[in-house]
Amino acid sequence: MKKVIKKKINNTAQRKNCRKKRILRNKLKETRLLLKENLKKTKEDKVIINYSESLKNLKTLIRDIFNLREAKRQIKFLGVDVSTISEHIGKNFIEKCIDKLNEICEIIENDKIDYKSKKDKYFHLSKEYYRIIPHIFPYTNYDCFIINEKEKIKRELRILELLQSYRELRNKDYEIKESIAKEENNSEKLNESLNNSVNSIEKSYEDDNHTTINFTYYEKALLGTNYIFQIVEKNSDEFLRIKHFLYRYSDKNRCIYPKLSLLQLYRLNNKYHSFKKYDNLFWLGCEMPHFYSILSHGLRFPLKIKSKKIYDYGYGITISHNPYSQLENTITRNNIAYLFVCGNNGLKGRKANSFHPDYPEKMNKSKYDSIFIEHKIKLQEIKSDNIDEKNTKKQEIKTDNKDEKNTKNYDYYYDYVIYDRAKINLLYIAKIQIP
Repeated sequence: MKKVIKKKINNTAQRKNCRKKRILRNKLKETRLLLKENLKKTKEDKVIINYSESLKNLKTLIRDIFNLREAKRQIKFLGVDVSTISEHIGKNFIEKCIDKLNEICEIIENDKIDYKSKKDKYFHLSKEYYRIIPHIFPYTNYDCFIINEKEKIKRELRILELLQSYRELRNKDYEIKESIAKEENNSEKLNESLNNSVNSIEKSYEDDNHTTINFTYYEKALLGTNYIFQIVEKNSDEFLRIKHFLYRYSDKNRCIYPKLSLLQLYRLNNKYHSFKKYDNLFWLGCEMPHFYSILSHGLRFPLKIKSKKIYDYGYGITISHNPYSQLENTITRNNIAYLFVCGNNGLKGRKANSFHPDYPEKMNKSKYDSIFIEHKIKLQEIKSDNIDEKNTKKQEIKTDNKDEKNTKNYDYYYDYVIYDRAKINLLYIAKIQIP
């Protein structure tokens, strides 16, 4: 029996649909070719130049600031898995944790309780605290588990501050993605989807939803801060000034610290104030989750706790002339860290010779606005084969002036603790490579 093949009936409607699809495919091919040549279509169907080198660097900065996955990693590095408590992070959650830490501080400062009773109370209070905010312990150790020291409480306060900033960052990330999802202009969506197909597709930093992040995300992220970012050219005097400031305490000047590399410098132009140059510069370091909070809401003082003995110099913000001092407050990734460069034309600081938690109440506020801590650095000896230089060094060592001898063998830097946020003016963000 022969198989009968039915002929397809030519339908005018079907032919029209096929023709429309063919035209649409050809248009998509043309736009892809334009995008591959570094061109991009806008809503008004105008063609503009796509990403320049400076825009790529700016995009990298925004990506690092809004990197929620990296924020989770840094908090997890300190011992807390954010995914287990992400739904509970809020004002009440932070207050519960601080109340429990206050109870532990009372036990630490109470000298009337015997050692055995203190040990039992530390254990029960620590267990109650970890029920509120579960921790990850690398190994089972009683000393690792129990909270019974000032340094351990400071570590927990550092985690709580990070959780606060992470919550703000997560909410802003969700707000940006929600506004992008509500875009009703189909042509704009088409252009963005084409950009993602040609440019590197960057996935969401949330582990739960792996949606793509397009260029519109970065535009909205830039608008969400109080600053306009501007990349400083590497051959400019502005860049060279910060570069020399970075090398001030390196081994180039006989100090013990290795030489850092200034990879990129971003100027922070405040939307409400004109950019101002300052004579005195300082470094300010913090973890990356804090960057969005600082750029959007300003600097934040440490979390307050009832015990005044927790913070050595009271509730203040520490800045320094030495970048290595502030790098201790950061968690690097691939040996790269970000530091703020701050400016001030003159701080009226009082020298602090010892720890005192009653600052700034202890100092005369009409006379001083900050305190500073002096640090001494022993300089490396200059190796030379020249006999005349050796003889001159011997003569210098035999001099009776001890002050002159010390200044040649030591260098000094100062950490300032500021109690008025208006005294700290954010000027730049420096991207630094650590050797």
